[in-house]
Amino acid sequence: MDDDGARARLELHEPGFDGELVIEEGRDGRHVRVSGIRPQDGAAVVKDLPADRDPELAELVELVVGGDDAAAVRLLAHVGVLDPA
Repeated sequence: MDDDGARARLELHEPGFDGELVIEEGRDGRHVRVSGIRPQDGAAVVKDLPADRDPELAELVELVVGGDDAAAVRLLAHVGVLDPA
């Protein structure tokens, strides 16, 4: 774990999203923070979600923390940042 509490920090450059995914461990559980832009329209994307309240999100978080980079893209689709296609 990083000194700042981050369990995973990934720079993502995908079609439809350019930014950062951070998974943090806090006193109240894990949080998913997504920040960046959508290159197609320049819109800012900012999300801060508790991971433990959604079982599918919690499972994706475990995969990302375990080093599965492909799960990061699925996580972005799950939270509505990317199209699920």
